[in-house]
Amino acid sequence: MAETHELVARWLEEGEKSGLSITAYNPTNGKSAKLERPQLAELLGRLLAYEAALNAPQPEIAKAAAEALAEIGVDARWFQGGHDGRPLFVGTRGGRTSAGKSLRELLDFFRHSQLADPREKRVFIVDDDESVREMLFLFVSREGFETELFEDALQLEAELRARRDENMPHLILLDLMMPGKGGVEALRELQSEAPKVRVMLVTARVLDGAFVEELRAEPNVAELLRKPVERSRLVGLMHGVLGTKPREKR
Repeated sequence: MAETHELVARWLEEGEKSGLSITAYNPTNGKSAKLERPQLAELLGRLLAYEAALNAPQPEIAKAAAEALAEIGVDARWFQGGHDGRPLFVGTRGGRTSAGKSLRELLDFFRHSQLADPREKRVFIVDDDESVREMLFLFVSREGFETELFEDALQLEAELRARRDENMPHLILLDLMMPGKGGVEALRELQSEAPKVRVMLVTARVLDGAFVEELRAEPNVAELLRKPVERSRLVGLMHGVLGTKPREKR
């Protein structure tokens, strides 16, 4: 519950910086009203609880959460959409206006306010196999990330030294097995040279389970992926690690 309160508080604090305004429509009485911060905080907290309850195995949990919504005059059925098809809310933030026909969309409106644009994040891909580099480039660049390619760890290190903390990558996709300096050695050097940069290791080798867990426990490692890399898994992990908004499906 404390985590929910902290999340809602963060949503509202960030929203207020960008001119947040929410007007809600009540299908029961046909009236619309602007929600002030206390009302909005209460609504968002109970909506999050209801959303979580929908996935609970015990039906009584969802029933209790629906009753909690009713206490503040909200019908749980509005979570999926209002009866008359009108937008249930209109939200304004950063000079842009969005409308939604369900309270689930209201939660998404706030969630997306916390997600960065992928174009603001820089991803380096390091792999000695050209075909793998090009495949990963397509996966990453199509999501909107700024993407740069390197053939080996030595090229990567030279580039990082040249940048001197300016325009550093936010994430590095690092092949574990490369000629010359391998991925493990490069990983350890990154911990001292660029400790804030997250790393996803990529390998085609079958590794001992204990070694895999050891690598995943490294402070800068976000995940270890097996080749051939599955696009959906890679993309999902990247957006999660970097806090970015996924590309809209076409």
